[in-house]
Amino acid sequence: GFDCHVWAKADFITYYEDAQTRRPVKWIFYTGRTAHVMSFEPGAVLEDATEWQAPDYCFAAGNDLASELDDGRDDAGLVPRIRMPFEG
Repeated sequence: GFDCHVWAKADFITYYEDAQTRRPVKWIFYTGRTAHVMSFEPGAVLEDATEWQAPDYCFAAGNDLASELDDGRDDAGLVPRIRMPFEG
């Protein structure tokens, strides 16, 4: 439960923002795709850590378990894979 501010932009996206922290919480795209926004804060421990906290080894320096794209691109997993024409 968040107290949220909600905006819509040209029927393209609906944006939810935590009213207290002003951090993004959720995006709903016109395609129906929903993205819940999560953030990474080094050293932070969640209240319900047993359910959501990543294990300590995920944050260890020199950790060889992390995977990154090796082609230089970002994943762009939260962006629809279409181009919208720009008029202006």
